Amino acid sequence: MATYGVVLVCAALSYFTVRWVIVANQRPDTGLRDALGSDWKGRVSIVSYTLSIPLALWFRWGSLTLFGAVAVLWLIPDRRLEVYLAQRRDEG
Repeated sequence: MATYGVVLVCAALSYFTVRWVIVANQRPDTGLRDALGSDWKGRVSIVSYTLSIPLALWFRWGSLTLFGAVAVLWLIPDRRLEVYLAQRRDEG
């Protein structure tokens, strides 16, 4: 179970890094940074997966609960990027 947590932390860090690189390589006037926001889901994922690793050694169900909570969190759609793209389409 702890090994699975390590794999999920690596995946979350990869996502966070790719997102950061994409935003960093955009021109400041594109507004992509504003559209994506603070990426609270990515940060919550990294923290939850990191906490699940030691938790898996003592309380397996707590670790599984964190995995499930993060999975459900990512099922909730984030409309900020869709709104941004619709505004850009209407402008030009």
